[in-house]
Amino acid sequence: MIKLLKTTKNTIVVALGFALISAIALSYTIVTPAFAEIQQRAELADNCANATIPTNAERNTVLDADKGVLLVEVVSGESVSKFALPYEPEKDFRGCSQDARNLLAHVQEAHDAKVADMCESFKAVVSGEEPLPEKNGEKANIQGAIDYIDRYCD
Repeated sequence: MIKLLKTTKNTIVVALGFALISAIALSYTIVTPAFAEIQQRAELADNCANATIPTNAERNTVLDADKGVLLVEVVSGESVSKFALPYEPEKDFRGCSQDARNLLAHVQEAHDAKVADMCESFKAVVSGEEPLPEKNGEKANIQGAIDYIDRYCD
């Protein structure tokens, strides 16, 4: 009887351990991405609030408008700094330093102009006014133009 209780107790302990490990693994896969997103947004906000960009510096930027992130590289003399800023034009770049706001506004203008040009071009292709573009001798898929118009154009 005592041996049976010990075996049952060991089985319960093993089962509880397995359940705990499973719960930790599940919470890691569910909570960690959300927590990482919160941390990333906090870091972006901090970068934006504290960004200083010398006027004579060379700036290189890469915009991921869908993710709302602007990657920035600032080269000033021998110094190179890289950081990311939140790209949220709908919030008027609130909370950002004046340097960051100036850069973000410039990027927004360029992005909006590019989107307008692409909309005009894709609308001409879809309407048949312009031929489908070719790459490596093959015509592009018109569905890409339609998707772009649906997503970005008025």
